Amino acid sequence: MSGTTCAICLEDAKSPVSIPCGHIHCEKCLIQCVEACDDAVECPCPTCRALFMIATPDLRFVPAKYHPFIQSSVRRVYPSPSDVVQALEERNETLRSDNSALKDKIKNFKARNDHLQRDKQRLMDTCEATQAAVANYREMERQLRDEIDLSQAPTTDELDFAQVNQERHGR
Repeated sequence: MSGTTCAICLEDAKSPVSIPCGHIHCEKCLIQCVEACDDAVECPCPTCRALFMIATPDLRFVPAKYHPFIQSSVRRVYPSPSDVVQALEERNETLRSDNSALKDKIKNFKARNDHLQRDKQRLMDTCEATQAAVANYREMERQLRDEIDLSQAPTTDELDFAQVNQERHGR
């Protein structure tokens, strides 16, 4: 709220309240002052030291004709519509800039994600090509071993000769 400064915390009054002398303070700041006060009925204004009532009389014991004149000595101060509009416009502008910053971050994250997806695809392609090459080498190795086994295996003529020899010498 522009133009209303709390004399206690020296900032814009948050939840501003007014006391009978006309000074405006933050509600929390005034509560702290009242709690620090020694008297349970009256308390001095933190700005001008004018006393104000902190206890509200029980209306059951006050004649009804006086009820309209009894008011709380601490009253809430409401901001003017222009202050509210200004605060809302400032908040709206802040939200717009935050929104723009977030859109930029999203754009950067999408670009990074696209880059990572391309890297992932390249790695997958390389991995698949390597697996295919390994499978090809395995097949070639198997074929070579089969060829070596066939070249070292005895032929049927050699087997027949060995069998005949064994029969002759074995008897």
